[in-house]
Amino acid sequence: MDVDAKTTLIVGRNNTAKTSCNSCINTVLEGKAFSYNDYPLPKRENLHNLFLQFMEKKLSYEDLCKDVETISIEFVVDYSLDAKFRRVFSDSFPLILIDEYQDSYKPIVDRFINFFIAKGVGSQFGFFGDAWQTIYQTNNACGAIEHSNLEEIKKGSNFRSAPRIVKLLNDIRPDLPQQSAIDNFEGEVVVVTCDDYPGVRRSDRTFKDDLPPEELKSRLYQLSECIKKNVPKEENIKILMITHKVLATQQGYERLLAIIDDGLRDKQDPFLLFFMNTVEPIYEALSTLNMQLLFDTLGIRRYPITKKSEKTKWKEFELQLKKARDGKAIDVINTIVESKLVPIPSLVDGYYHLYFDAPDTIYGLNATIREVLDLDYSQFRAAIEFLYPEAEFSTEHGVKGEEYDNVVFVISKGWNQYQFETYAPMITGKVPIPVGKEASYERNRNLFYVCCSRPKKRLFLFVSIPLNSAFRNFLTDIVGAENIYTFNEYMDNKSVL
Repeated sequence: MDVDAKTTLIVGRNNTAKTSCNSCINTVLEGKAFSYNDYPLPKRENLHNLFLQFMEKKLSYEDLCKDVETISIEFVVDYSLDAKFRRVFSDSFPLILIDEYQDSYKPIVDRFINFFIAKGVGSQFGFFGDAWQTIYQTNNACGAIEHSNLEEIKKGSNFRSAPRIVKLLNDIRPDLPQQSAIDNFEGEVVVVTCDDYPGVRRSDRTFKDDLPPEELKSRLYQLSECIKKNVPKEENIKILMITHKVLATQQGYERLLAIIDDGLRDKQDPFLLFFMNTVEPIYEALSTLNMQLLFDTLGIRRYPITKKSEKTKWKEFELQLKKARDGKAIDVINTIVESKLVPIPSLVDGYYHLYFDAPDTIYGLNATIREVLDLDYSQFRAAIEFLYPEAEFSTEHGVKGEEYDNVVFVISKGWNQYQFETYAPMITGKVPIPVGKEASYERNRNLFYVCCSRPKKRLFLFVSIPLNSAFRNFLTDIVGAENIYTFNEYMDNKSVL
């Protein structure tokens, strides 16, 4: 591999490699062979298991080659300092339109500004987006873009939200007045507090003064059911929670998330994928007599049931699978294996045998394969439910750009970077922003605004932490005292109607 010594390299981050990118680059440039320790940890674990299956003759050489993941190092060359390149770039792209500009990579946007916009030469740029919706903090997003050569055009119409919700947004952000384009429904904004909770609140650091997990789960469930009973059946509802961990506790798969972590969110865990893409669809197909779904899931064209004996076998499998789904994950896999009706991916099969042959084999983050497969299968089912687009729950960061008929915005503890009870009152200017806390304020303000702007018809701000005076005054200003209820007041009020 020949690399010009004068080349400027911008190397993206690598979250899984044990060694640094620079070390990898030097290894390549010096012509050295990569060692075992240069291979990213999750891939190294998969590689080990694949070779183990191959040596035990449980995996063919062809399947081994197919399943081994390759790794790569990306090299990005910065040509922006080259005047000739800039001319070619402008000639090739005379008009550049950037959607959701606030999330664009800041170094690139800075180059657009410095070399084109500031000098008034080259391509014509159009930036579409909203700086108040910059909510991702780890990707070096540019956020607000300001320059005298940029003309700001504000959008005055809101085609998503009902008038009452748009009024709330205008009260939060008076410098961007909007008018709702919805004229057949006024909308509703309600605050539901938990100041009526008489029990002992949490004392652990990240969740200090929040409701106990079971109480939070109970109240959110009751509120959700209450909303569903009082709105048309065709309307959807989305409950927004601050972190995936808090959401997982609410939904009952906290331990699974702790083990596979990003493998859940990124849909990369082999068991989760198998259960999600094979087991659950097959169970649904059998229980609803949806043969097309069964064909599609199995990837076959031939009808899988051609004789009475086969029909009996599939029916028995359905009953056994139904029972296994109420047990542990290992029970489900045992049922699949014993049935010999459903193919099992090689990686899942390898781990399945390790469960019996080497149960202390490390899996995920500080767990063993035995601990993973001994989890209740309900944890996998709950995680799968979360991954579906129509899931009732989502993280607050996960709904940017989305819209729903009814939104429950849960204001709770769980992430120290977000303290809405402290920073939200600063939005209207009645509480000053402390010196040195500008970034924290913007971070909280932006997420608060994004969550409040998701609903089309109704917004419910569910506050599980005690209301301090500044936060209560802020909520009173934007929703009105008559629209603030304790949890029991709201439930009693709705039960009377």
